[in-house]
Amino acid sequence: RRDSNSHVLRHWNLNPACLPIPPLPQVTLIIPNLRYNNNFEMGYFMTINNAVNAMAGFFVMLSLLLGVEGSPIFQSSYWLWFTAFVGLNLFQSSFTGFCPAAMIFKAMGLKEK
Repeated sequence: RRDSNSHVLRHWNLNPACLPIPPLPQVTLIIPNLRYNNNFEMGYFMTINNAVNAMAGFFVMLSLLLGVEGSPIFQSSYWLWFTAFVGLNLFQSSFTGFCPAAMIFKAMGLKEK
């Protein structure tokens, strides 16, 4: 005998393949105001000079972490030679204007200014 209440649990189809798919929630992205210069209006945020500085700073910090004995990820003190190489490359590029990293970033499509 079937109950008169049609909402009895045993009559529900709880197969996950037959359940309705709930709609995805609407996500609103909050983008900070990055208008410190006109790069935002031109469609790019990173210039070649900024990218070279960021890369050099990253490599100096990484090589110091790998080369200083007090670091938790110390590998060898020979990593300090890489720090010296990055510093000397920055020094010579300030006088000669030749920077291999700048040429790579230019080939990647970054803008001068």
